[in-house]
Amino acid sequence: MIKSIDVQGFHDLQKNDKNLYFIDVREKDEYEDVHAIGTLNFPLSSLNPAEILKQIQATKSTPLYFICRSGKRSYLAAEQFKSYGCLELTNVEGGTLAWLENSLPNSQD
Repeated sequence: MIKSIDVQGFHDLQKNDKNLYFIDVREKDEYEDVHAIGTLNFPLSSLNPAEILKQIQATKSTPLYFICRSGKRSYLAAEQFKSYGCLELTNVEGGTLAWLENSLPNSQD
């Protein structure tokens, strides 16, 4: 099952745990334009769950959080990780748009 959390709820979690795996699945140019602080960029267009887990040194039971522009691509990314066998997956609702609307820490600050 893919859980969801709103941006403020995730930010509250992030304040208490700086080691969360927060994956932004937008394309590189979108990510470079603006992104939530603490994200790792792995574009949906080339997503490879096995390689990403290896690269970030995580396991299939590691909690992963996904964000995109509005929430659709991040949900699709979480679905790919679910198909790979990952267990703790959460989509950040509203995506980067909601993150910015809530004035949360971002690369333009």
